[in-house]
Amino acid sequence: MDEKIKLLMEETMCDQGEAELALELSKYDLEVAIRTIRNLLRNIEVIKGKFIINNENLYGIFIIIVNKRSENIIRIRTVVSYNPVIYEINLNLDWDYIERMIYSYRLQEGSVLFYGQNVEKYFNNQIIENEKLFFSIIKTSDTNKENKIREILLNQSSGNNQSFTSDNAEIQIAVEELNLAQYQQEIPFNKITKTEQEYDTKVELEVKLYEDETGRKIKDLRKGDVVLAQIVDTREIAKYLLKLLGIKENQYLPVSIESIEIKDKEAFLEVFISFGISGKYRVPANKSLKIEEKSESSWWKKLLRLK
Repeated sequence: MDEKIKLLMEETMCDQGEAELALELSKYDLEVAIRTIRNLLRNIEVIKGKFIINNENLYGIFIIIVNKRSENIIRIRTVVSYNPVIYEINLNLDWDYIERMIYSYRLQEGSVLFYGQNVEKYFNNQIIENEKLFFSIIKTSDTNKENKIREILLNQSSGNNQSFTSDNAEIQIAVEELNLAQYQQEIPFNKITKTEQEYDTKVELEVKLYEDETGRKIKDLRKGDVVLAQIVDTREIAKYLLKLLGIKENQYLPVSIESIEIKDKEAFLEVFISFGISGKYRVPANKSLKIEEKSESSWWKKLLRLK
């Protein structure tokens, strides 16, 4: 076999016919041939996903990167957290941005590192034990591909992880296909473009603040003041949050004020609930709110102690 063909096959993991064609197109310039192959062959498949483990109130994001030509797993990355905000991530974002978000969320409050490691091992085992079926699905352009992958990840024939059953876990998946050049393009972890910043994950919940005639006038409130908030949002994310906190729907929790805006006779308040989670409240500007003493311990730390 020609040495250039052999080198091209080793470098790009293409087959002999593709290597010969690329060399002919590049007039046997090896460097040009490598660039050609890397831009043409879309052999890298990235499975982007998020999940909820309902009975444990855990939320996760993951990516699984595989080479469908060589049929091997390149890497699996996961973060698992008690913080439901991570489940709000948009799976249509580029794979590398989601991977950077996984690393970022691992360092934030509520992250459960050992659980994330267990989930990575579980996904790896599920793919290996269903390897032939998995890669046959990956190589197709089936419109039902995402559902079939999901079924493999939830398959409990091996009993690897009882948390991931169809009764306990809800998984959403999106698949992104890359060529070798796109995959090998290195983007610094801390380099977030303006487009990516527009997708920063933040959940805004509808809340009701505790009004008290003997409390402090809204016009006298300042950022950082602690008030009592009741989550009255009816969306699923709010229900999961209430479940996490272990409080009833009519109960209040202490939150800090992030911003106050008074227009005419109305006040618009934003309160901080947790990282990426805020509450919005609209109230007549002449009202007073009950003020709580500031606490050094966040409710996420209290939650983790309970767990």
